[in-house]
Amino acid sequence: FNRQTAAVMTATRVLAEPGSTVIGVSMTGSHPCVVRGAKYAGNNFIDTLGLAAFEEALAKSDNVQLVSMTRLAVSYEILSVKDIERIVRLAHDAGAKVLVDDAGGARVGPAIFGQPKMLELGVDVGSTGLDKYGTVGPRIGLCGGTKEIVEEMRALAFELGVEARPMIYPG
Repeated sequence: FNRQTAAVMTATRVLAEPGSTVIGVSMTGSHPCVVRGAKYAGNNFIDTLGLAAFEEALAKSDNVQLVSMTRLAVSYEILSVKDIERIVRLAHDAGAKVLVDDAGGARVGPAIFGQPKMLELGVDVGSTGLDKYGTVGPRIGLCGGTKEIVEEMRALAFELGVEARPMIYPG
């Protein structure tokens, strides 16, 4: 994708039908691209701080189709592996897909905190930025996950013009 924001917003549009609920979960609040992604996709968005608040929101909400989890918040507080595993399990048990907004967490989680790599978290889709935390760019969003979901996201990215352009492929 041409940016991490484009990856998160496209994933949200693919994974959550208009009118459904998206629950954001992080330690200190979802990044604005997560909130904007849900608004853009026509979803009801509920932001939660930590596992307990997530569990409460999930129990009280109807039609949750997506959980948008941020491993490493912009405040640099990180969800524990134990909490991540529970969030993913509860979301999947409820029939929701899980997107991880792993802009910085994709490197900081494994390298600093000994956590699993992004796609080893059991999520359906994850994205990270290549201009953050130990990388030098280019400023693009790298996305991975379940083949069928990524294929749908890729098609929508080209439709919207938010794909990574060929001139930046070498980076």
